[in-house]
Amino acid sequence: MDLIYVFQESLRGFKYSRWMSLASVIIIAINLLIIGGFLYVSINTNQIIRKIKEKVEIEVFVKDDSSQLKVAALQDTLLNISGVRDVQYFTKAMAWEEFKQIHGEEMLEAVEENPFPASFRLKLESASQNELEVQRIVTIIEHQDGIEEIKYGKQLLPLLDRFSRIYYTAFGVVSILISLIAVFIVSNTIKLTVFARQEIIRLMKLSGARDLYIRLPFILEGMIQGLLGATCAVMVLWVVIEKLKGSIAGFFIFPPQIMVVLFIFGFILGGCGSWVSLQKFLKL
Repeated sequence: MDLIYVFQESLRGFKYSRWMSLASVIIIAINLLIIGGFLYVSINTNQIIRKIKEKVEIEVFVKDDSSQLKVAALQDTLLNISGVRDVQYFTKAMAWEEFKQIHGEEMLEAVEENPFPASFRLKLESASQNELEVQRIVTIIEHQDGIEEIKYGKQLLPLLDRFSRIYYTAFGVVSILISLIAVFIVSNTIKLTVFARQEIIRLMKLSGARDLYIRLPFILEGMIQGLLGATCAVMVLWVVIEKLKGSIAGFFIFPPQIMVVLFIFGFILGGCGSWVSLQKFLKL
């Protein structure tokens, strides 16, 4: 197969429908820009949620009459719970000192006796930093002896999990919709090129040219449109992020994976648009 011919024919397609090709590139760029923006926000949002969840810990308050032997046994039990990464024991004195450092000694001037109980602070593994896993671990702890009270992010975790589900669902729906729009635009652009070159295609068929040999220039044309659109989207996205960097708290990560995804996605969108057009309008 003459690859030079295929490439030349795909470029010739731009000449036959230059304005529609330009419109197709712009539409693809806009669609990929939206997807890239969603990806950027998603990655940074995920980083922020992950950091918040890392700070969420389960605090287990121990009864004052618990013996040292019982406390040690309880610590071993907590460490052996699946999903618990680390357990720190805070004595009554340590809790007293921590309160003074945070709120100041004047808050305790009228208090004669240490009112704070000893406690265990549990840090969780990444896979267990969600509402269901935390609830499972809390249920296990509640059945242990010597427990006075258990505190954790009971309201925060469900809120974070619910936000994540809603956001990623919306991202998936929007990505599918704008992808369909891009495929529609590219397919219509290629359709115009096909109509303009129908006579050439008919002669190629009569001369015995294979279907793949006829289809490839159109598919490559769509892929080139997709890559051009991806290039424009990446450039605009990079400029916008550089301008906004530092002005939005916590949003600073721009992983190169986004650029790779956009180029691959643009390449696939362009190719799919061309394929749809050929299947529907080119009777080979």
